[in-house]
Amino acid sequence: MKDPFMGVAHGVTGRAGVSEASKANPGRAMRTAIDASSTEFETFKEAVFVRGEIGIQSSGHVNAPGVDFVTAARRTDGQMEIILNDATINGNKKMKTVPPPKWIDEAEVAINRLNIGDTVLEEEIKDALKAKRFRIRTLRVTTSPTGITVVGW
Repeated sequence: MKDPFMGVAHGVTGRAGVSEASKANPGRAMRTAIDASSTEFETFKEAVFVRGEIGIQSSGHVNAPGVDFVTAARRTDGQMEIILNDATINGNKKMKTVPPPKWIDEAEVAINRLNIGDTVLEEEIKDALKAKRFRIRTLRVTTSPTGITVVGW
């Protein structure tokens, strides 16, 4: 690809002058980057827009350490809980049973910047944080050309 401003030909990216994609294993890159990214994004969308959870922090950089996304929902007892979501395409991934401290720290930062326009609801979510009402949810996702299947809701 030729940079229209500099007139220099580059691969896919102009940063190094060499296409990083040309060095990647295309099959693995598709699975670990594109499929993994769409997995996190689609499960966040379903949690918020279909299941009615409150989006606290959307999915970010795929394969980065930390929680994939954070939502909140009202439990059957009326209390709000914070859901630490781990969306995965790796069927062999070991499910976490205890929230890692870094996930809680990440959720706390997101909750402290929360501004959804409903101070009562925001306080309920902050109360859930103070009371440590966390739930880890591992969403196992299978991708195919026709869509995705999610297990773990």
